[in-house]
Amino acid sequence: MLKNRDGFIPKRYRQPEQYRMIFTDWVAVYRHPETGEEYHIELNSYFLNRDCAREVSVLIQCKDCRRQIGPRHKTIKEAVGALERIFQSSATPEKPQEKSA
Repeated sequence: MLKNRDGFIPKRYRQPEQYRMIFTDWVAVYRHPETGEEYHIELNSYFLNRDCAREVSVLIQCKDCRRQIGPRHKTIKEAVGALERIFQSSATPEKPQEKSA
């Protein structure tokens, strides 16, 4: 089981800008390098023991809410990998060039 604590991302992975406690879960906050969108890796605390987490989620901060992206993960490594794939993919597809007449 994972420890639901501040600083939960191991040093060998991309480090967040900050950590926040949201309700009972610790969240690592990342900003997309191209779009500036805010992403969270969140430990999902265990309801019987809030100091432990059973799963890890990747979320995007929308205007009015946070939305989960993809399935929940069993390890921090999996969640960081999912976030890295988001950051490596093209954030905004190129607009098709207009044909000149």
